[in-house]
Amino acid sequence: MSERLLTLPEAGERLGCSLSTVYRLVRSGELRVVRSKIRNASAPEGVLRVPESAIAESVEEVTV
Repeated sequence: MSERLLTLPEAGERLGCSLSTVYRLVRSGELRVVRSKIRNASAPEGVLRVPESAIAESVEEVTV
């Protein structure tokens, strides 16, 4: 069974932060993302998704 991939807004909800904070975490490398094979006009290289395990890793990192 494959891991659930969250959209960036869903990741923000899980982390309790804004979408702009999620983008900052992604840019800084603090939040792991994967590129899906889903392509559209605004993301021809594929859209970003956050694995559920990355949320757990981020929360664990903050609480340790």
